[in-house]
Amino acid sequence: MLLQMSAIRGLDTLAEVQKQMDFHLDALFALRVRHNTLLLVTSRVPPEILSAIFRLCIMTYQERRDQQVFPSSSPINPYEWITLTHVCHRWREVALGDPTLWTDVYCVSRATLNLAIAFIGRSGPVPMHIEVTSSIKHQTTGAALLNGIWMALRDLSCVASLSLQVTDQELKELMDTTSSLAAPHLRFLEFKASPSDSHSGPVLSNLLAKLTAPVLSTLVIEFYPIYLATGCFPTTLTSLALVYKQLPRSPVLEIVNALSNLVMLQELSLIDVIAPQILLNPPVMPPVRTVITLPHLRTVEFTASPIASVYFLDHLDLPVDARIALTMQGPSSDDIVPLLLPPLFAKLTTKLDVSDPKQPIEFLRISYSELTFRKRQPPGVPKSAPAPEFILGLEDIQMEFDDCAILTDVIARLPIADVSNLNMYFDIMASEGPIRVLFQKLGNVEQMALDGYEGSITFDQVLYLLRCGLPKLRYLALESVDFQFDEDGDRPSDEDFIPALCNEFTVRKKGIAAVKEINISGCSSITQRDIELLKEAVDIVSWDGTGLMS
Repeated sequence: MLLQMSAIRGLDTLAEVQKQMDFHLDALFALRVRHNTLLLVTSRVPPEILSAIFRLCIMTYQERRDQQVFPSSSPINPYEWITLTHVCHRWREVALGDPTLWTDVYCVSRATLNLAIAFIGRSGPVPMHIEVTSSIKHQTTGAALLNGIWMALRDLSCVASLSLQVTDQELKELMDTTSSLAAPHLRFLEFKASPSDSHSGPVLSNLLAKLTAPVLSTLVIEFYPIYLATGCFPTTLTSLALVYKQLPRSPVLEIVNALSNLVMLQELSLIDVIAPQILLNPPVMPPVRTVITLPHLRTVEFTASPIASVYFLDHLDLPVDARIALTMQGPSSDDIVPLLLPPLFAKLTTKLDVSDPKQPIEFLRISYSELTFRKRQPPGVPKSAPAPEFILGLEDIQMEFDDCAILTDVIARLPIADVSNLNMYFDIMASEGPIRVLFQKLGNVEQMALDGYEGSITFDQVLYLLRCGLPKLRYLALESVDFQFDEDGDRPSDEDFIPALCNEFTVRKKGIAAVKEINISGCSSITQRDIELLKEAVDIVSWDGTGLMS
């Protein structure tokens, strides 16, 4: 009996197993039908559509890499798109038959070297974009990577963009075996080294001397020493960026001589390149004996000591619509301010429209470390067009500006009388005296925005700004304004501020200085009740509702 029961249970188990097998076979058959249907569809996708899909995947990698904050922490695989070619044989054939898909080579490790070499072979005559980066963990393999890529290229005849992020020694070993470099299609060239690398002579200068690149337009050099002299850069350049940081800096005259023949230059960036200027006692600005004209230069960015900054600027004859970003850095003293004002005044008084009777500065932004002056555009220029700017950064300047002397001794002496848009970003709110002196020059301001760190301003100071002038003010913006704590450690209540602000608006409305619009954003202490009060005193009130979420 027990044996019979056991046999029955065994038959039931076999039946259950067979049932499960039949179920999975049916599912596998259905999957094959769906797979064959999908293959039928994918095999009919036109090759140009497939190539476009592959190309979008490549572009997605480039966008993701550009958005990475710390690229070395979680590197992105540049060749992920190749997995799509495994969908079917036809997709692989389309990819292999399109040389434009194999033009972006990223050689970042020994693991991708063979793949990068395969890309070079498949790209054919199509101009390539090549990037070689030494591995942080295996720096000694950088030379092998560079040599492997170089041997696969044979020459630079098919390279349109080349970025070498290798050490000075690796580059030197390569250049020792290279007599000349012909790159007829090269448009972008970038060299990057680590700031901590030791440098062995003019390796990069020798490379540029061997290079023949008739269409090279962009050159970027970071942390490599280079001997600056007339003719050291290709005359075809439209964009030049140099970053020295810890390297020895170059005198102003050497830099000017090196730039003198770059008449096609449109963008120039010199970060920590210009050497400090030695001053006599008493300080006197050195004479300017050579002025170079760069008629196409529209963007200039550089950092230097205060005197070296304006001394370099005096050597450049720039278009009136050029955008200049100048960061003065390093120790200085107040007695050099009179030397800085004339060159700054000269650059800020050049007009885009010579028939405009007003002074050219239309927008002024004042922050604790930067001043921005924006010029007025001529009539007929679209409002969306970028207006020329002069940005003056202050970095580690040890002038006596703690009493806001920068407002009275610098800004107030510049051509700001016709500024219509004023933006003030406070780290520490200026005292009333310098503000009064500044506002006496700003009688035509129509729009004013106040911004600052939390607790950097009191509401009495906001009211003072409205009372001390600005008769033409029509628009006020308060951005992220949270008021200072009082002596007892309590933050003043907006229940006092908003009624006082409304009263000020009412007083102005009775005269000819009515504020028509107020915009409030990022102010966590403003409430719906405050907004209702403001609407009784101002025609237009805009609020982002930040106070509702606090």
